[in-house]
Amino acid sequence: MVSRKFRNRVVLFIVFLYSAVFIGCATTKQVRSLEEQVGQLQEIAQKAQQTADEAKAEAQRCCNVSTQNAERAEAAALKAEKAAATAESAASKAESAALKAENSASLAGHSANTANQAASKAVDMADKTEGIYKRIMEK
Repeated sequence: MVSRKFRNRVVLFIVFLYSAVFIGCATTKQVRSLEEQVGQLQEIAQKAQQTADEAKAEAQRCCNVSTQNAERAEAAALKAEKAAATAESAASKAESAALKAENSASLAGHSANTANQAASKAVDMADKTEGIYKRIMEK
C-alpha cells in the first residue's frame, strides 16, 4: 500500500511536471513564432527609423531652401528700395526741370510781349517818321 501510494504520488508528480512543462512553458513552435514576430517588429522599427531619417534630411533640405529664399527675398527688397529711392530722385529732378521749363516759358512769353511792344513802337515810330517825311517833302 505504501508503494501504491508512493507510485500514485510519483505518477501525480510526473503528470504535474508534464502539464507544467507543456502548459506553463512555451513550446518550440511558440518560441519560433515569437522570434518571427520580434524579427518583424525589428524590421518595422528599422523601416520607421529609416523613414524618420529621410524625413529629417528632407526637412533640413527644405529649411536650407527656405533660408536661401528668405535671403533672396531680402536682397530683392533692398534692390526694390534702392530703385524706389532712385525713381523718387528722378521724379524730383523731373519736377524741378518742369518748373524751370515753365519759368523759362513764362520768361519767353514776357520777352515775346516786350518784343511785340518794341515792334509796335518801332512801327508807330516808322509811321510817324513817314508822316513827318511826307510833310517835309510836301513843303
